[in-house]
Amino acid sequence: HIKEYVLDLATRRNTMGRDRTITSTMTGEPVTVSGGSYGFRIDQSEEAEQIYENIVNHDVVTREPAYASRAAIYSMTGDDIGNTYVEIDLTNQRMVFYKDGQLLVDTPVVTGCVRKGHSTPTGCFALDAMRSPAVLKGPGYASPVTYWMPFSGGVGIHDASWRSQYGGQIYITNGSHGCVNTPKDQAATIYNNISVGVPIIVYE
Repeated sequence: HIKEYVLDLATRRNTMGRDRTITSTMTGEPVTVSGGSYGFRIDQSEEAEQIYENIVNHDVVTREPAYASRAAIYSMTGDDIGNTYVEIDLTNQRMVFYKDGQLLVDTPVVTGCVRKGHSTPTGCFALDAMRSPAVLKGPGYASPVTYWMPFSGGVGIHDASWRSQYGGQIYITNGSHGCVNTPKDQAATIYNNISVGVPIIVYE
């Protein structure tokens, strides 16, 4: 019965992977973003164990569930993004970064090469890590960068000293291996103002 209760709780309260509708900074229109690694997710095994112990010990407690993953904020309306986040519009090849509701970065970017099957993944992700400097490695390449901010496995935001132009249709035939190539000064602003766990919203 405890496991059934926790499953129901997770079904109602988990936000990781759920559809989110945001208002696009680029177009002002609503956009639905699906999937990704960002959001609340209850550790069902741990939570069931804690409830069992509470019952056995006759505890009277008020506490949060045991989370395997947390979002920036919790709201009964389902908004767990908050006002610090990165928004990446693949169609318009544009990225913005808000910190505490203030727009700090608005820049053209170059994302994953569509023609070669390296499209940047869409969804709502949590920033995984931050490194400066770093060397990005893959089959046939090793690229040194100053700012590296991964959010989906080997995909992340970074400066790209080898590029002189950003935006437009570059990504279709001459895009990246999936990363978000960013002008160095804009990547620096993001790096110096962001933290691990901040949501990265990517959509087409």
